[in-house]
Amino acid sequence: MAGRVIPLPSYSETLVKNPLNDFLNPDSDHTQKDSRCVYKECLYTLLEKVERSEIYPLLRDRDTTEEEAENLIREKIKDLFASGEVENATYSEAIDTWAHFGEWIQEDIFQRTYQDVITDRRDAVALYQDSKDAPQWVRGMMVPYAAEEKAVEPTLQPMPLDAANEYNALKERYPDALVGYEQYGNFEFYGEDAKRVSELLGSKLLEKETALGKVEVSGFPREQWASQAMKLWKQGESVYLSGQQEDGTHAQTKYFRREEYLPVNTIIELEDREFRVDSVNFEQGTVSLQDMTLAKEARYPIFRTEPLEYIRHLYEQADVPMKEAIETTVFTALHNAGVAYEDFFPEQMDVIYSVAESGGELEELLNPDFPPEQMQLIADVQNRTDAISRAAAEEALEPLTQQPMTPAEANHARRQHNLPLDSEAETEQPVLASIERALPQVERRLENLEQQLAQAKEEAKRPFAQEAELAEKSARLAELNALLNMDEKGSEDALGVDEDAAETEVADRPRHPVNYAGRVAERTADDVRKPSVLAQLHAKQVERSVEPQKSQKRKSHNMEL
Repeated sequence: MAGRVIPLPSYSETLVKNPLNDFLNPDSDHTQKDSRCVYKECLYTLLEKVERSEIYPLLRDRDTTEEEAENLIREKIKDLFASGEVENATYSEAIDTWAHFGEWIQEDIFQRTYQDVITDRRDAVALYQDSKDAPQWVRGMMVPYAAEEKAVEPTLQPMPLDAANEYNALKERYPDALVGYEQYGNFEFYGEDAKRVSELLGSKLLEKETALGKVEVSGFPREQWASQAMKLWKQGESVYLSGQQEDGTHAQTKYFRREEYLPVNTIIELEDREFRVDSVNFEQGTVSLQDMTLAKEARYPIFRTEPLEYIRHLYEQADVPMKEAIETTVFTALHNAGVAYEDFFPEQMDVIYSVAESGGELEELLNPDFPPEQMQLIADVQNRTDAISRAAAEEALEPLTQQPMTPAEANHARRQHNLPLDSEAETEQPVLASIERALPQVERRLENLEQQLAQAKEEAKRPFAQEAELAEKSARLAELNALLNMDEKGSEDALGVDEDAAETEVADRPRHPVNYAGRVAERTADDVRKPSVLAQLHAKQVERSVEPQKSQKRKSHNMEL
């Protein structure tokens, strides 16, 4: 339809001809408005809200019946007015008191949102304004109109230094998310986040004074955090909300992750076939799906595109079994890490699935070069450090992810972290393991011996208390040994003992027969043992002592004679 150019002099005269154009006339009374104009404004205000709400995918769903769709629209309209999302006294009064107003509003929204068929594109005013039985407001009447009151701009309180530092720490931790920080009853977004929130939600972009300087700010009231954050999430944004507690501290209210809105690799059942979510385009509001049923049958990848909200609705309604949810978690993690299922051995995948079933983090252990023992070690350390800050966890994991480990090295790291040892790795390296177990004890023994040696050296340097007595007795002992040696030599000479002859005699002596027990057989009667040298010396001394006595007796005998 071509537009008609109205000359400026006749512009006001042309507007007067149709009451629906009163809102365009600057001289008209804006406290009154044609009832038909009120209906159209109310219809398209509510229609926009419904199309952006969570019920819209349900209305588009082919499995939703007409009765179910009508009930959804009716309840949503009530909720919009009750929650204050639509604040217009004239709309509210018309729905409550004007005949068929609310009923026809619901019908027109139904015609424009239910599935893909519109039975009649005309709204209720166009259909019934010429009917004699239609209510007066449909045929046109001027009614008092209270325009929607403009919200008073809140007075923005300055942001203290502690709050600014806490917000900056959160933003560093979640750099890819829109971080909302609650202040004075509002979730506030700052800087570039504020610009993005203002763009997506249509909220005002203001300026706020902080301890670090002025910054742009936007946001929404605390009581609207669920609906507003969902709107940001649906448009492909990650949203982290830090709410204020009763004691003034802040804690996580909710973390909406972009990738969790419709996870890649999720299996969706559509038209009695299975489809895998291949990619999500938030900018265009579409999803690329791979037909897995045909892929298994024809062994050929076939893709199709569907609206994002529709597939999201199917995803929410699907009763995903536990096993399929784990499959989705694993394949999503593999996709995010840039690796494939085929890059890993079955033993490695066993560890990955085990960690996924327990709800553990997969990101750090998805390295095909890591053996299963190292993967399990990383998972165990992650579990141990869940209660610690993420910084401490990363510090603990850093040496474990630098390079591949042998099973023995993994077990050594387990000891350092006080984790149970891998029994299989222990049996594979028994010698090394036993050495490692005995090493601390050996080191302690070596240390004790070194201490004892040092003490002995110190004792050796100290003077001996009986040193003089020992020297005296040592000298006396040497003297006695010398005398004994002399006596021994003299005795042998006196006895006329020839050592060579004695040795020859012993060598020539016939050997006695020996029985099997090694004992000497029966000795002969003439076999007499020869006396030893000491015995001979002793006999000699006795003989010498006897000779003076004999000589004395001999002298005395001679004297008597």
